[in-house]
This record gives sequence, C-alpha cells and structure tokens, in this order.
Amino acid sequence: MNTHRQRLLVGLALLALIIPSVIGLPSAMLNFIFALLCIIAIYEWGDLVNISSSNITRSLYRLFFVISTLAIGWWSIYYDSKIILYVGVLWWFIALTISTFYTNSLCNSIAFRGFLYVHIIIVLAACIVAVDLLHQISRLWLLYAALLVAVSDTAAYYVGRRFGKHQLAATISAGKTKEGLWGALLATLIFSLLTGTLLLDNATVWHVLSLVLLSLIACIAGVIGDLTESMAKRCAGVKDSGRLLAGHGGLLDRIDAFIAATPVIALGFLYR
Repeated sequence: MNTHRQRLLVGLALLALIIPSVIGLPSAMLNFIFALLCIIAIYEWGDLVNISSSNITRSLYRLFFVISTLAIGWWSIYYDSKIILYVGVLWWFIALTISTFYTNSLCNSIAFRGFLYVHIIIVLAACIVAVDLLHQISRLWLLYAALLVAVSDTAAYYVGRRFGKHQLAATISAGKTKEGLWGALLATLIFSLLTGTLLLDNATVWHVLSLVLLSLIACIAGVIGDLTESMAKRCAGVKDSGRLLAGHGGLLDRIDAFIAATPVIALGFLYR
C-alpha cells in the first residue's frame, strides 16, 4: 500500500474514533484518554530533543515531563483555566519568533534546547485545559476544533503537493509551502463560514464573522505548531516524530497543529 493511501485510510480511521469519543464519552474519561495521548507525545518528544544518551536519565526526564504536564494541566482545570491558556498562546508567539530566525546553528544553543525542553510541558498542559474547557462548553465545539484542524491540515497537504512552488520556511522544512498555507486558510474560511451560517442557532453576522476570524487565527497557530515540531525534527535529523501512525509518522506529527490551535479556540470561546 502506498504512503498516500495509508495516510488517507489512517486519517479516516482516526476521525471514526474521534467523533464518537468526543460526542459520547464523559469529560473525565475523555481527559484520561487525552492524558494517555500526551504521555505518548512526551515519549516521542524525548527522542526528538535528545535529552540524554543514558536510558535511565532519559526515562527520568520523561517522567518529569509527564508529571509536570499533567500536574499543571489538571491543577488549571480545577482552579484557574485562563492562566495556562494565556501562557500557552503567548508561548506560540515566542515559537513563531524563533521559527522566523531559525538556523541550523540554533540546534547547538543552550537557550534553544532549553526552549525545547520547556515547550512540551507548556503546550500540552494548555491543550489539556483547552480540551476539557471546550468539552464542558459543548462537545460539538471540541469536535469543531478537531475537524477544523483536520480540514486545514488536509488542505495544506494536498494544495501544497499540487501547487506548491514557494517554500514557507526553507530552513525548517522543505515540504511546507506558501501555497499550502493559503490552501489551509481558504479551507478554514469555507469550513468556518459554513459552520457558522448553517449550524449556529440564531446566528448574527457578528457571530459568524467572529467564528471565522477565530478559526483563521487558530489555523495560523496550527501552522506555528507544525513548524515548531519541524525545528525539533530538523535538529534531531529525522523526518517523523515516530512510526505509530502509518502514512503520518508519529502521534506528534498528527496532533502538533491541534495542540497549538485548541488553546486559541478555547480562549476565544471564553470571551465570545
């Protein structure tokens, strides 16, 4: 089976799992499952950032990352969701700045490696809170966030393959193109516009436009999330974060945009 067909089938299988899980599972169970996914993501991230050549030290670091991420996430859920969401969104601005000036020499920088170590804790904790918050507000809005990322990712991939000529960030990833980005933004615009027009109850023009704007910002955040993981992969000298998902690579390769986009959407709904 070729990679393209594998990617399509695995993507459809993931959607078949995500949709009933988001709609049917109680929040506590969904949070537990997402926590397990975060642990897998941390395991993959540990390989990307080359924490240590010692297996024992690497395991201890991973354990520290897991405990820190889950502790911050769950504390925020029960006491104050806004702080970690603000920190998470701000962190993506920092990541965007770094990606703008990224060169391969950064891989040897202590400051950059420190950024990578802290990165996974902050962004996963923020995403844990965002998933719980959106699920509490409405299961359909959490599903919307997941589908939005899937639509934008798919559009970026296929538009980039068909029309991509101009690299988006040549020093980070040769496969990402400006045409793919525009394809993702256009698909996001259409998806959010249709959702806002057809599915929002008593939707005003302002409600629809605010959803479209929030979705476009989330799409851009997702691209930043993808680029940030690509920086780590470039430093590690690997193409994928793992081999968990045929045609997609590792779990991080599939959820990097979701991790970045969901806190943006959650903050938007807090102030809608």
